[in-house]
Amino acid sequence: MSEALVNYVPATTRAVLAGFGGKVSVRLGRRDVVVSPHELPGEVEWRVDLLEWYAKRLVMNAVRLTPQARMATLAHARTALQHENGLHPLEAQAVVMSASQVLDRLGFPGLSGPPEGFLRVDGQLDRDWDALQRRYTHILAAGR
Repeated sequence: MSEALVNYVPATTRAVLAGFGGKVSVRLGRRDVVVSPHELPGEVEWRVDLLEWYAKRLVMNAVRLTPQARMATLAHARTALQHENGLHPLEAQAVVMSASQVLDRLGFPGLSGPPEGFLRVDGQLDRDWDALQRRYTHILAAGR
C-alpha cells in the first residue's frame, strides 16, 4: 500500500486497512510507530474533545460577525473542516451545528468587550489545542 499524509485515521478505517494487509504508522519523535488497528484507550474521548475544540474555535471566530457573515462562515467551516482538517462529513456537520446553537443563544451582536478578553480566550484555545495534541501523542504511544 502507498503512503498518504492525513491528520487522523479512525479505528474502523485502520481495521479495514489491516484486513487488506495495510497498516497505519505515525512518527513519534524520531521513530515511526505502527498504530493498532483497534480502538485505542481514550481515543474516542479525545476525538469528542477535539470536535468540541473546533466548535469553540468556530464560535470564537464568528461571534463578532454580522448575521450574514456568520452564516457564510458556518457554511464555509463545514467544507474547511472536512478538506483542511480531515474531519468526516458527519463530524464537520456536528461541529457546525454545535457552534451554530451557541451563536443562536448569544444572538446578535453576540459578545462584545475589550480586545484583551478575546485575546485571553484565544490564548486559552491555543493552550487547549496544544494539550489535545499532547494527549493524542500519549494515546498513540500507549497503544503501541
